[in-house]
Amino acid sequence: MNTKIIFIKACILLLLFSSCGSKSNKRAVDAADLDKVMQEDAANAPAGPTRSTLSSDDLMQLSRCEDISCIQLFMKERSKDFFYTKKGEYTSLNRGMVMDSSGKEFVMPFSTVYFSSEPQATWRIAQTVHKKDLSDLLMNEFMQKGFVLVDSFRYYATEAQCYQFTSPQFPRTALFYSPTYKPWHLKGLYMKPSWLGYVFEVHYE
Repeated sequence: MNTKIIFIKACILLLLFSSCGSKSNKRAVDAADLDKVMQEDAANAPAGPTRSTLSSDDLMQLSRCEDISCIQLFMKERSKDFFYTKKGEYTSLNRGMVMDSSGKEFVMPFSTVYFSSEPQATWRIAQTVHKKDLSDLLMNEFMQKGFVLVDSFRYYATEAQCYQFTSPQFPRTALFYSPTYKPWHLKGLYMKPSWLGYVFEVHYE
């Protein structure tokens, strides 16, 4: 009887010793460093988009481009925030809920940069912002540069009222701001739009 008890105890001890060296036990020990590993992985992960729109500085710089190759080079440097969707269009990588005129919400890019790509079209570069709060933030950036309202007129390019701003800090420079349902009607965009876009254009004399 004593021999059987000794044998059973020996088996139990053997199992305990073998479990101490098992891979599962090693994983349990390594789990204590899991937070550190996850933090390191997050630090090494590619950075996501940082902006939902071009800044006022970006738009003013981009608007000096006089051809498509200039725009392509400029936007390539901002590829973490925008991607080329189709001819004449770059779209924000940041997407979210946008509300239409009926109160319905849907997901779409927060902004789009358009430029003339059609044969014989008048050269134009514009950024359409699809959320009012983002539009207000961008407008505030221009106001901090001294831009003030000087005129308003019916703008053929957006088929809507356009507001012109100028700044003494930037002579011979005009900001066109146009809330519209047709940000670029000659491109055939938004044939039956149901949401309001806010178009920003910088023009140099």
